[in-house]
Amino acid sequence: MAIGEASLAARYNRDGHHTWSIISDGDLMEGVASEAASLAGHFKLGKLICLYDDNYVTLSAGTDITLFEDRAKRFEAYGWQTISVAEGNDVAASSAAMDAARADITRPSLILVRTHIGFGSPEQDSYKAHGSPLGVEDVKRTKKKLGWPVDPPSGQDDDTQGADNGGWSYAGVELRKQCDGQCIGFEKMAELQDRRFLRNGILESV
Repeated sequence: MAIGEASLAARYNRDGHHTWSIISDGDLMEGVASEAASLAGHFKLGKLICLYDDNYVTLSAGTDITLFEDRAKRFEAYGWQTISVAEGNDVAASSAAMDAARADITRPSLILVRTHIGFGSPEQDSYKAHGSPLGVEDVKRTKKKLGWPVDPPSGQDDDTQGADNGGWSYAGVELRKQCDGQCIGFEKMAELQDRRFLRNGILESV
């Protein structure tokens, strides 16, 4: 995606965009992650920013039995900028790290954010919080610990309920007004690619 973004940006963008990714311990254990990260460093994809959810937990165990290398040094060796956030619940520190990542467009960035899976629950920092439901009573205990209302069992706060996605549509209309013929050129290119994909897919299926 970051390679595609860089290619399209060179032709169509007026304002810089970034490719964001949230990755986990399990993701970094996959061999393909090393290949992709090395390629991103080689191509100097400075608009690629990865937030690493560094919680020391995988699906079935802690990372201490499988993942022992220094991940920051590993990515630095790939040519990445690395930034550490000691506490994932520190919004100001996380925001500052993302600002620093956006400021360096000469290399991709890995933000290592130390988090606690199942935060506030009886299963905090345990792999059991990875994919297993807490259950009714543990959910109540978690809410009480976090200072949240126990009832209703689920729901949204007023800020979330009042969110209006209409702003995105408005932004798209305004951008179209400013981009002259570039939007048309992009849409024609995308349409051509769609036709090629459809044609090749039909030919391969017969």
